[in-house]
Amino acid sequence: MTRVLVIGFVLLIVYVFPSMAEPPAFGSMSYVQCAGDSIDIGFFSDPVFVDFDGDGLKDLIVGQYFDEAVSNYGKMRFYKNIGTSADPSFDSWIYIQADGADIECSAG
Repeated sequence: MTRVLVIGFVLLIVYVFPSMAEPPAFGSMSYVQCAGDSIDIGFFSDPVFVDFDGDGLKDLIVGQYFDEAVSNYGKMRFYKNIGTSADPSFDSWIYIQADGADIECSAG
């Protein structure tokens, strides 16, 4: 079973550390990619892998506190897994919505 450690740092990037042994001993860091680019959601990312759309594959949900490029505060991004469970792949993202509006959560 492959295990990974996913970290969202205070600044910018979502990282993944693949586990190399039992108990977990993590290998080199790599960036989580979407359409060939490193995922950069602005400040204070909060990533989680979960089967959000019920297709049996773990998708990536990332809470974004602040994106200085577009000034979107407290929104949540959905990255649909188009790969496999063992080798997830992401080619686009959308903001998660309720009743046609982006969900926003305040900090604190």
